[in-house]
Amino acid sequence: MKRRTALSVLLALGLLLPLTHLELACDGGPCLLRVSGRPVDVRGQLDQWWTQLTRDCRAVQGIGADAPAHAQALAQLKAHSTPDSASARLLVLQQQGPWWLAQAQFDTLRDAVVLLHEVDGRWQVMPTGIFSGGPTAPWMAEPLVRRYLRERVPQAPRALIDCWSPMPGWDALGERPIGERQGR
Repeated sequence: MKRRTALSVLLALGLLLPLTHLELACDGGPCLLRVSGRPVDVRGQLDQWWTQLTRDCRAVQGIGADAPAHAQALAQLKAHSTPDSASARLLVLQQQGPWWLAQAQFDTLRDAVVLLHEVDGRWQVMPTGIFSGGPTAPWMAEPLVRRYLRERVPQAPRALIDCWSPMPGWDALGERPIGERQGR
C-alpha cells in the first residue's frame, strides 16, 4: 500500500472510529450524548459553566435562620401541602426584591426548590415554581432545576435563580430513600 493511501486510511479510521462510540439520545428530556453507552449531559455542563461565568449575585441576599423572613418562608412551605409539608426544613433562603427562593427538605416528600413571591406583605408559594420529585439523573441537577424554574416562572428574577446552588445534603438525585435525611 502506498504511504499516502495508508495515511488516508489511518486518518479516516482516526476520525470515524470514535464516532462509533457516540450517539445522540433525545428521549424524555434535553438531549444527551452517549459515549460508549454512558450518558453525558453536554448541555447541562455548558449551562453550568455559562451560569457560573456570567451570573451576577450582587442583588441576591442570603437570609439566615434567625431572620423574620426565614420564619415566614418556612411557615408558607409548611402550610403549602399539609400534612406532608409540615416537616419542612429550610436549607437555603435567598431573596431578590419581592422574590424568594427556598431549598427545603421534608420527612415524607422529596427535597424541593421553591419560588415564593411577596405581594403587599403576604407571601405566596408559586405553584408552578416548585421543583421536587424524582431523580434528575442522567441530567445535571443544577442546570435542570434552574432551567425548569426559569421556564415555569419567567417573571422571577433571573439572578435569583442563577445564584442558587444546592446545599450539601440536598437530595436532588433522589438516591436516598425518603426519611433518610440529614440528622435522621
